[in-house]
Amino acid sequence: MSRVIYSFSNVKLQKRKSINSIEQLSNEMFYEIFDYLLCQDIYKAFSNLNNRFENLLFNSSYLLTIRFSSESESIFDDRYKHLIDSNKYQIISLHSDNQSLINKFNILYTIDSSFNHLQSIILHEIATFQLMKLLFRLKSLPRLFSLTVFLDHCDDDLGDIYRVVFHLSYLKYFKLNISDYQALNLNIPIATNAQFSSIEYLVIYHRLTLNELINLLSHTPQLTHLCCFNVTESEDDIKSEALMKLNNLRHLTISINHLRFDKFEKFLVKLSSQLRILSVTINGSDKNYLNGARFEYIISQHIPYLNKLIFCYTDTIDNDFEIKPCHALVNHFTSLFYLKRQWIFRIFINNDKIIYLIRPSRDLCHDFQEFINLINSSIYSLRGAHISIRSNPHTKENEPFINKIIPLFEMLNVTRLNIDCSQIIPNIFLKILSLLPNLDSMRIISFPPSEKLLLINENSKMFYLFLGNNKITKLSLRDIPNFEQMFLIMNLFSHIKFIELQQISNYNVELIIRCTLWKIQITNNNNLKTLCVNVNEGSHDELEKLRKMINSENLVENCIIYRRHDKYYLEWK
Repeated sequence: MSRVIYSFSNVKLQKRKSINSIEQLSNEMFYEIFDYLLCQDIYKAFSNLNNRFENLLFNSSYLLTIRFSSESESIFDDRYKHLIDSNKYQIISLHSDNQSLINKFNILYTIDSSFNHLQSIILHEIATFQLMKLLFRLKSLPRLFSLTVFLDHCDDDLGDIYRVVFHLSYLKYFKLNISDYQALNLNIPIATNAQFSSIEYLVIYHRLTLNELINLLSHTPQLTHLCCFNVTESEDDIKSEALMKLNNLRHLTISINHLRFDKFEKFLVKLSSQLRILSVTINGSDKNYLNGARFEYIISQHIPYLNKLIFCYTDTIDNDFEIKPCHALVNHFTSLFYLKRQWIFRIFINNDKIIYLIRPSRDLCHDFQEFINLINSSIYSLRGAHISIRSNPHTKENEPFINKIIPLFEMLNVTRLNIDCSQIIPNIFLKILSLLPNLDSMRIISFPPSEKLLLINENSKMFYLFLGNNKITKLSLRDIPNFEQMFLIMNLFSHIKFIELQQISNYNVELIIRCTLWKIQITNNNNLKTLCVNVNEGSHDELEKLRKMINSENLVENCIIYRRHDKYYLEWK
C-alpha cells in the first residue's frame, strides 16, 4: 500500500474535460489535494458531505497524516475517533505539538502493530518518562523509519533513551533535540556485535562530550549522515580504540565547544575516509583550528573524496584579545589546494567577533550572472582572503577596537573587502584601505561624506598613496545618497572594470544608467566595461526603452543590455 501519486499526464487529461462541479474531479485528484492537508482538516471539510467522500475517508487505501496541536479539539470527537480506530493501518505520520495531546492520544489508542503503516513520528514537549513508555510500544511497529523528539530538558540518563531507540529494528532516521544546554547524563556502553542499530541519519541536538559521542557511534555502523551540535571536551582521554570506522558515512555536520584540535583531529581521521561533505563550527580558544596547512593534510591524506567543506571558527574580541603569529596560519586557507576545489575563505568582523569562514564558491553567488562569471574565471582570480566588516559602531571612542584587528590585515593577502561605512569614521576607513594593497574587489555600503573623507591629515595622505597604486577592478556600491558621491567614488577608483549600483537613492533606473554612462563618456574612462544596476521592479519591456535611450543619446557604442533576475547588465567593448 502506498500513497497515490497523480501523474502530470493525468492532470493534463483532466483539464481537457469540461468540469463544472467539484464532484466531477476524480478520486485520484482528491487524493492529490489531500496530500497537502492534515487528516483532521480533511475530516472537517469532507466527512459529512456525501457517501462518496465517506468512502474516500473510511473505506479507501489513502494514507493519513495526523497532527495534534492546541487547536486539535476534534481528535476527541466520536466520529474522528472512529476514523482513526477504523483506519489505523492507513496512518503514515503522527505529529504531536505537546505532551498533553499525546497523553490523551495514548489513552484513546494503543500504538501497536495494528499501526502497520506508521512511518514517521514527531513529538514535541514530551516528558522523558512518557517518552520511555512510548518507545517500548514503538518496538512493535514494522515500518517506523523516522523518529524526531523535542525535549525542553532532561534530568534522566539519556543513555536509557538511546538504548531503546537503537533497538527499533526498522528506524532509519532519529533526531533528539533538547533545549536545555546544560551538561546532561549520557551513560551508554560501547556496542557489541549483537547491538548494532539500523539508523542511517542521526541528528544529536544537545550537549555531549566527545567520548559520549564515540560510544553512541559504536552502535550505528550504518550511518550515512551525522549531525551533532555542542560537542565538548571529555575529561578522559579520547577513546580512539572505541571509535569504529563508519564506512558508509558521507555527510558530517559537527559543532564544537572548547574541544582541543588534536582530539578532534584523531576523531575525524578515524571516523570515515568516505566523507563527501564536512561542516564544522568551532567555538573555543584553540588557534590550531586556524592552521590551513594542517586541514589540507587531513583532507588530502584521510578524506580524499571530500567535495564540500564548510568551516566556521569564531574569535571573541574581548579585553584580552590580541592578534598573534598563529593567526597568520589562516593564509594557507587561500592556497591552491582550496582554490582548486573552489572553497573560498572569508573573514567577518562583526561587533565583538571575528568569524573565519570557508564555503564553496557556488554558495556565495547571489545571482545567475555572478555564477557564470565564477565558472569562467581563473582560480588565480579567487586567491586571497575576503573580509567583511559590519554593524560595529566604529566611532572615535571605539577606535581601539579596530586597532586590535589591524595586525590581522597586515598578515593577510586580502583581495576582497565588503565594508559598511554607515558607522565607521573616515579615519578608520582610510586606515583599513591603506593596509590592503592587493584589493581586487570592494563592496561599499554608505560611503563616507566627501567633505570628511578628503580632509588633509596623515591618514588621507596614506589613502592617496593607496589610490595611486590600488588594483581594484570590481566595485559594488549600496546606499549612496546622490550622484555627486557616486561620481566621486568612480573618480577615486579609476581602474575599475565592473561597477554595480545597489539602491542608489530614489532615482529611477533610466536616470541612473544615463548619468553613469554620461560620466564615463566625459571622463574618457576606458577601463570600465560593465555596469550592473539593481532594480526592485520592472519588466523586460523596459530593456527596449533603455536601448533606444542609449542609442539616441550616443552614450556608449556596441552596448549589450540584458536582465538577470533583479539586475540590469550593460556590457560594451
